[in-house]
Amino acid sequence: MHAIPFVTLPDPKVEAEGSIDPLGVGNMADRLADMMLPGITARMYRPRYLTAIAVSTLVTEGLERSPKGLRPDIAFEWGFVLAMAGLDDAPSGVPGMRKAQQSLREGAPMSSRHYLKTPTVFGFHGVYRTLAVELCIVTKTGEVRSEGERLVAAWQSALDLPGFLEARAGSRGGDLRSKLRKMVEGTLEAEQLASVPGQVGSGLTAALRPDRMTHAEAEIVRALLDREEGGLRAELIALHNRPDSQTALEAGEHAFFRAARPKMSAALGVVVDAVFGLEGVARPMADIFDAARYVSAQQPNSPVSGSMLEAECPELPDDLAASARRAVEACPQVEVSQEVSRLAAQLAEASGAVACFDATMSRHEYAQQRKPPDGKRPWFERVQDGFVVRTRYRLNDEVTPSHRFVNQYRSWAVQSFLADLRGAR
Repeated sequence: MHAIPFVTLPDPKVEAEGSIDPLGVGNMADRLADMMLPGITARMYRPRYLTAIAVSTLVTEGLERSPKGLRPDIAFEWGFVLAMAGLDDAPSGVPGMRKAQQSLREGAPMSSRHYLKTPTVFGFHGVYRTLAVELCIVTKTGEVRSEGERLVAAWQSALDLPGFLEARAGSRGGDLRSKLRKMVEGTLEAEQLASVPGQVGSGLTAALRPDRMTHAEAEIVRALLDREEGGLRAELIALHNRPDSQTALEAGEHAFFRAARPKMSAALGVVVDAVFGLEGVARPMADIFDAARYVSAQQPNSPVSGSMLEAECPELPDDLAASARRAVEACPQVEVSQEVSRLAAQLAEASGAVACFDATMSRHEYAQQRKPPDGKRPWFERVQDGFVVRTRYRLNDEVTPSHRFVNQYRSWAVQSFLADLRGAR
């Protein structure tokens, strides 16, 4: 007799992986970084994408999404990335470049299937639009603002593309704008882009190659970054621009902020002190967590416990409670104070090696459980006598406690921006 088939309950969504920020301190760090460098994120690399966004916004103004939801700016982006990918000396730092190069190798058209899964986050519009809005280059809803028009005017003048901003028919700039718009319209209609027409591709690469910013654009972008409305951003960018900053940054952001701290205003210093307070508890937690990954990977048949970790790594921090209390005192900002206080409450009993290990693992499980949309799996499996690291999260390099920051505070983005602005031609 055959069994009657039946439907089982669905697997829980919490089986999804969450492979970043395992201790749940990243959001606090991002909020502090936002106070210092509003609009700038760690993924930013080249300031010329601000010009590209202004140009793209002008080209696509008034166009609607395709029936399947393709946005006009992403349709422009497909053409931009394909054009750059076709260069023999393709520039570095182009989001989606590998996807475009793969499409060219396979002879497949650029499409939603062959591009980034979330281009509105990871494409150049997604990465740089936040700063373009912050600097009043474009609006959140996708219109060019006065600063964007000023940037495009400087760009077209420097590249001898008169008429682009005005969409003047018969002019070099106006004709390029018209051709780009036709490319976008065709892409929206077909829901794909097989290739970039020769003149359009050469026009894009000559006019918007991200590593060849003009001096006129650079002057405007630097002035926008330095505006008083940016709060602490101008001061921190100026500190990064000092000759001694590069040497300090070679040792890490912690070294840069430590060296720059005496030169800061009181307002910036308060935020940087909060950064050191947060990292003062994040770093020892991360060292304990990574040491547990290492020890568990070396002894896969023996669950790692607090006593085992204490024996194997006696140099690890053993007073997270005190570090957490100092973090609370150093972080009075309302944007982070509640989360830091919650972290301190979870670590209140974490004094002694075993207690610090137990509190760190509990914090990890808490952080994973809270990740959207339905929680993520922990990196360790909890068993009767301790924890066993899952295979994909094993760490094979021994952990040495350090002062390095766990989180990024966007210094590398600032340095990259400054290098391009200084090197503009």
